[in-house]
Amino acid sequence: NDQIDDIMKKYNPGGVIYFGYNLIDGNQIKGFSKNLQKKSMKYSKIPLFISIDQEGGRVIRIKKGVTQFPGSMASGITNDETLVYERARILGIELRRLGVNMNLAPVLDVNNNPAKPVINTRSYGSDPEVVSRMGTEYIKGLQKSKCISVGKHFPGHGDTNKDSHKTLPVIKYGIKRLQEVEFLPFV
Repeated sequence: NDQIDDIMKKYNPGGVIYFGYNLIDGNQIKGFSKNLQKKSMKYSKIPLFISIDQEGGRVIRIKKGVTQFPGSMASGITNDETLVYERARILGIELRRLGVNMNLAPVLDVNNNPAKPVINTRSYGSDPEVVSRMGTEYIKGLQKSKCISVGKHFPGHGDTNKDSHKTLPVIKYGIKRLQEVEFLPFV
């Protein structure tokens, strides 16, 4: 609409993020993405990053138009790297078809404290090595489909009891522990 056109013209944003509350189906998303890219090229001559949180499981924004995969913990339990790679590759292809070129996934947090379940099933598990391997394959799968992957939530959110969308969580460990557990999947 005219408001979007005004925003694109005035601010020349480098990217947008889609949230689920205004996404209807694949055709609507594809048309909206195409229109945004057209306006971006018109005003800034630079294509947009169009991003989304489409992790699978309990964090999905597109409900119609892409395959609905289970949360990462289900994939971590299988310990099947090929399955994770293919899941991400397929999702990336489907997102690109809708004009989305960046997925804010995978979650690379180690879910290492069941008493503090902020991350929960969004993680590949409680073992930093498993989270690292599965996260790497997910990233490779998205990259294969030409969809940018953004691992989150550095420096690690698995052992926190606060929601980082509302406040600043703190992990009170020394650097050695952080390097061995929380940082490892991001390396």
